[in-house]
Amino acid sequence: MGWKVLKIRLSEEAPAELLSELSFELSSLGAWEEGREVSLFFVPSVDLPSRARWAVSFLEERGLGVLEVETSEEEARDWIREVREGFCPVEVGPFLVVPPWHDGPFEGGLLPIRIKPGCAFGTGLHGSTQAALKLLPRAFEAVRPRRALEVGV
Repeated sequence: MGWKVLKIRLSEEAPAELLSELSFELSSLGAWEEGREVSLFFVPSVDLPSRARWAVSFLEERGLGVLEVETSEEEARDWIREVREGFCPVEVGPFLVVPPWHDGPFEGGLLPIRIKPGCAFGTGLHGSTQAALKLLPRAFEAVRPRRALEVGV
């Protein structure tokens, strides 16, 4: 299932909160705002031309200029797969921070640390994660415990 998209570009006079109100009034499933432009997403069964006409009337009644209205259809996308493709392994000291779905191979003798993005520090890019991982080998030089537990706060 794809999506129908109504894209509206507003004049500078239009208040930003109006875009949210418009999305609500049109019962869109979601909205993407970028500057003075809003893209509203609808199920394929929606009569998009009538929604577009209603949106223009709604804005004109408020004395606001509509610079452009565009309708289109988007194919369904595998958003989970696309988001996952955006997470690459991150090398930090002797470690390689990887998401759980990354199977390797892990080259160069790096020790993989699996962290689910969105949990804890997620991607390994956060400064405190990198600092802790860089200090970890030094902490284990004097003492080599069989097990270790990291407790985040």
